[in-house]
Amino acid sequence: MPLIEELLIGVASHGLPGAPAVVSHDYLDAAVWTGLVRQARRQQLLGWMGVAVIDEVLVASDDQLDELRRIELEWFVRLQPHRRLLLECAAEFDRQGIDYLALDGLALTHVVGLQFGQCSVGDVELIVAADSFPAAYSALEVRFDAVADLSSKTDPRPDATLRLDTGTIRLGRSIVSGPFGYRVDHAGLRSGGKAINIDDATIQTVDANIHMVAACYRAALDRSTPTLGALRDVATLADGSYTDPQTVVELAVSWRGAAPLAAGLRVAFDRLHCDEPDLVRWAASTPVSSIDRAFMASYGAFDRPTSTISAGLVLVDGWRERIDLTSIQEKYRYPIAKGRVGSGSIDRLPYE
Repeated sequence: MPLIEELLIGVASHGLPGAPAVVSHDYLDAAVWTGLVRQARRQQLLGWMGVAVIDEVLVASDDQLDELRRIELEWFVRLQPHRRLLLECAAEFDRQGIDYLALDGLALTHVVGLQFGQCSVGDVELIVAADSFPAAYSALEVRFDAVADLSSKTDPRPDATLRLDTGTIRLGRSIVSGPFGYRVDHAGLRSGGKAINIDDATIQTVDANIHMVAACYRAALDRSTPTLGALRDVATLADGSYTDPQTVVELAVSWRGAAPLAAGLRVAFDRLHCDEPDLVRWAASTPVSSIDRAFMASYGAFDRPTSTISAGLVLVDGWRERIDLTSIQEKYRYPIAKGRVGSGSIDRLPYE
């Protein structure tokens, strides 16, 4: 394993049960230090790198520590627009009477009580009920004078993305798009809602158990490789200090999402150097049905744009909902789904 990657994984694992007591035994030369800082920024690990230096498991000279503090401050300043965007979105939804849930790293930081920078922070992520979705993205378009991107090759109910000079807002109907997102019960999300306070404003988010399920879903299903910071989020939530592992499993099973929960856990703990909690042992023994295996594969099949749509059509209950999804498919000019899994057409698979 290359030295910088080994150091990064040590930083990402720091503080977890069974993590290495020492990440570096001596000062790093300038080239290695510079490469480590650059990659820590990319991997959303600057916060944990600072903790590792303070705890003296990553040895740094006084000059290197000063540099890291300066870079952390710059990074913190650049993330302030994210905070303001989240607050503005929440305020607009409150004015419009639209129920929402914030699902991004800033919300998670407040839910579990970690320091800013110790949870991965990317785009502003918000979810609303399906019947509130058109009103929600229209409200954001008006508020920010921007046009939401609703295009998608893989989902008949695409998320709305607003790209602004100050950041990106992603508005969805569930904790993940595609077939596993269709299975999530929005009423169940609402029942796990939690109010947090950011800059004297009340923000609606979900509890740590739902954040845990969402983090695992993203680690398992996102088309891009998850950052080490995102995998650290999974590991932070997995040992039971902030979550109830039994509730996490029950939630995922009730949403027929045991497969991506287990896969996300395996992805995280295969990369990090730490002890495996009971949830990982549960994941190792969890069988995956052929249908779930096909659904999970569909998330990576971007060269076959009908695959996730086909999977989604299997999951809706009743012909009215299937017709509704098909009309959305036609509206956005998706081809009719004819993907195949094994010996049977995916849109003819039985409901589970």
